[in-house]
Amino acid sequence: MQTPEETEETSAPRGRQVTYRASRSALLAAIVGGLTFVVVIEFLVIISFVGQRLWRDERLFHSWPFTLPLVLWLVLLAAVLAIVLRTLTARFRAGAESFTLRGLLRRREEHRWEEVARVVAIEKIARTVPASEDGIAERESYDGLYLRGADGGFLARLPGSLFGRGAQETAISRSVENGAELDRIAHITPQDLHARMPGAQPIEELHPRLMLLAIVLFYLAHYALTFVVWGL
Repeated sequence: MQTPEETEETSAPRGRQVTYRASRSALLAAIVGGLTFVVVIEFLVIISFVGQRLWRDERLFHSWPFTLPLVLWLVLLAAVLAIVLRTLTARFRAGAESFTLRGLLRRREEHRWEEVARVVAIEKIARTVPASEDGIAERESYDGLYLRGADGGFLARLPGSLFGRGAQETAISRSVENGAELDRIAHITPQDLHARMPGAQPIEELHPRLMLLAIVLFYLAHYALTFVVWGL
């Protein structure tokens, strides 16, 4: 029997098998971000290639310096497509006795709920911790949700940037029903989270400024190389 697809706002009734897709905001961010990085920011590179009809140039694919700007754009395109496909195909299936986290270019995680020893639900992960502790707003997802085994390893990560509140609440309720401890954290900084749970965050969230700097340097280098080799 095909499992029903639930919206990111809906938690599943007890015992029912459901499958959650990535949230609408995550899908939109992946698509818009992909177009921005590959087309909008690289507009001058694309115009230079198309405007001069460089696909007719005999040096293309025969001269590495001449081909390098195109190779860099193709590498960027492949990376962006991988991220978009990884987001579009992300699925979290919550059954009565087990759960599965899967998707293209994603390691498949499949475990029984009884394997979950601790659930860590973090409302806000931010560099500046606000003074108020009002708690998470209704229907708002947790910034981070981590299912951990008895050995402290991560069985699954369900970030709010990918899955909605419904998937997270289903994971929490079914883990707790099977004996897992629930640890709720209102606010925490990325540095404190890394010290408390190494490996909980991807590098771009742990060091966003360095990642932004690397992206800016890549585009500047690509523009400079394109201008020198192809002209704009």
